[in-house]
Amino acid sequence: MIGLAESIQSIDEVEIVALPTEMDLAEMPLPEIAPTAVLIFEEIICDDEPVKTLRSYWQNTPVLTTFALDGAELISIEDLTASAIESRLESLERREGAMEILQYLRSREDKTAAIFCHDNPDPDALASAYGMQYLCQDLSIEAKIYHGGMIEHQQNKAMVNDLGLELRRLILGWEVEDIISSVDIIIFVDFHKAGANNILPEHCQPHIILDHHHLDHPVAADVAFIRNEFAATSSLVASLLMHSEITMTEEVSTALAFGIRTDTLGFTRSFNAVDLRALSWLNAWASIDRLRKFETPPRSMEVLQSFAIALN
Repeated sequence: MIGLAESIQSIDEVEIVALPTEMDLAEMPLPEIAPTAVLIFEEIICDDEPVKTLRSYWQNTPVLTTFALDGAELISIEDLTASAIESRLESLERREGAMEILQYLRSREDKTAAIFCHDNPDPDALASAYGMQYLCQDLSIEAKIYHGGMIEHQQNKAMVNDLGLELRRLILGWEVEDIISSVDIIIFVDFHKAGANNILPEHCQPHIILDHHHLDHPVAADVAFIRNEFAATSSLVASLLMHSEITMTEEVSTALAFGIRTDTLGFTRSFNAVDLRALSWLNAWASIDRLRKFETPPRSMEVLQSFAIALN
């Protein structure tokens, strides 16, 4: 946000460029990293074509203004205030949800946990489970990851093999019953209903749910952290880890970053500022080389033969 220091107000998670007087963009202390958007709060930029100049710095960054300006999107002060209030309330709710989960887990030190993915888990589910396992272990909780179905996609296999994810595939009902009856904590990641696209019996009630999918019915859990403003459960788990102040590793960060990238199709479909914030935080530890390896894994002979048959 760019404006005069005497009239501009701070907003959580918004970088402020407060100026003493009117000046050219070249004289302003602008951030080096491209922002999500630029809001020009008042007519304070002396450049003849400020939007064009801003585009030379950040080509794809939207420019918003509270006054008419060629090339910028007009936004009212009322809209800005309402959006800021809504954003702040959502931020508080997310923080409270994260703290509730952390307090719950910290009160169960030296316990055991079963982390369940939905059937045929995708990178978002796998990464979310891995992140939760890492958090549990940091809090002295023994946690294992379970799933039904298969891990067949080449990207998913590459991710599991490279990061050394320890997963157990469940097939038989009695296996599931043995697990849910013997552990202290049951955690659902990337789904919120037992028996719907997962191997769990419908009567299974979790202690913790972490999911980003739209909730169309009430859920029963000790703690349910379900936020559909997140485009990926990996973003939600990353947010939880931020609040925990845990020491991050390359493996966990890379997994969560990959989960976010795949569930947003590389940020080409629906996503939110919370997803960008999570990915930005993870990038401090994530391995770009590993992400590239996951995104373009080597093809097995079976897959190549399937391609050949399809082409013929």
